[in-house]
Amino acid sequence: MHRCGYVVGMTHGLSLQKRHSLLRCFFEDHLPEIVALEYGDEYGLPWSEQRLHKMAYVMAYNCDQFIRNDPERYGAAITSWVEDLEYLRMNYHAGWFDFDWPRVTVPVCA
Repeated sequence: MHRCGYVVGMTHGLSLQKRHSLLRCFFEDHLPEIVALEYGDEYGLPWSEQRLHKMAYVMAYNCDQFIRNDPERYGAAITSWVEDLEYLRMNYHAGWFDFDWPRVTVPVCA
């Protein structure tokens, strides 16, 4: 997704609206050649369970890694991934696909 411009975080991250627009296009449209060259068929076809699964689990993995690393430092990125996962779940997963949605446990920082 990063290859298509998806960026989270405080410094260079996209706005909520731009991230959701990019995620919508990434899920619904054919992907650029660069994605196929780098990832083969890992993302599958547009509107497919394979694509949504891959997108959700990549974001959840990244979120978990940043939580383990330094949740306070990467709080903006973590918040963005959590928001975007919820956007994908509500708009594409709920009622459409049957795979287990990834869970991210965000620590409460004092």
